[in-house]
Amino acid sequence: MSVTITLLIDNTAHLPHLAHEHGFSCAVTPADGSLWLWDTGASAAFLKNADALGIPAHEARGIILSHGHWDHAGGLAPLLERGFTGAVYAHPAYQRERYSCHPGEESRYIGVPKLSDHLPRPDVRGVADGFRIGDDITVVTDIHREPGQYEATKDFYTDTDCTQPDSVPDDACLLIPTAKGMVLLLGCCHSGMANTLGHIRERFGLDQIYAVIGGTHLMDAPDSAIRESVDALKAARVQHIYPAHCTGKRGFEALEKLLPGKVHPTGGGHSLTF
Repeated sequence: MSVTITLLIDNTAHLPHLAHEHGFSCAVTPADGSLWLWDTGASAAFLKNADALGIPAHEARGIILSHGHWDHAGGLAPLLERGFTGAVYAHPAYQRERYSCHPGEESRYIGVPKLSDHLPRPDVRGVADGFRIGDDITVVTDIHREPGQYEATKDFYTDTDCTQPDSVPDDACLLIPTAKGMVLLLGCCHSGMANTLGHIRERFGLDQIYAVIGGTHLMDAPDSAIRESVDALKAARVQHIYPAHCTGKRGFEALEKLLPGKVHPTGGGHSLTF
């Protein structure tokens, strides 16, 4: 069978009748035909979009969280209210306290929203690097960071006084084999593209990725980080890139210019079959 990945919510909508928000969620149907959710966006908007697309998100076998930030896990409560009873697969650090701190501003909570007491507690299952979900999904996490290489963790802390930096160790992505080649599904890529692809090469022996989908966190990255990311994508011989979410307009345009013919627009409602 083919593999299908459908963006349920993104910063932009691929289909004009769908909602969009600063958040990310995908429905993933691997070769065995099962339904999985990759993140839940920032709110119930991903559920409304799933309804409009005819995808029963609340019946998914499970959720896999890319990391514990509000814009990727904010839709968990609405999903539980809808009757979701599947497992939630996440790195053990996904529930840590998290804050964003900018000079001259008060700290802002950016972690996973707290669940109301009336909601059922989800069945949370911890994952580690190389964790297999079914026969066709491999979780990549605890990504090795090479000193000096870009990682998108600036202004992240684990305390309200902003004294304890948060390296986002739970940053994760998925490897999904398809008939066309390996697909890499990103969340936010807080580890940085070069670190992520380098880790995949060293840990899993993969030196070629067919397609990369998801957030690249290049929206406010320096030019050097964009060039580093492009070099890493070239080294991994990536054929198709669908930058989403935290890539931003600037990041997308830079990737499109430096990787002509390989970068494609995407957004909520876009369904990709491999």
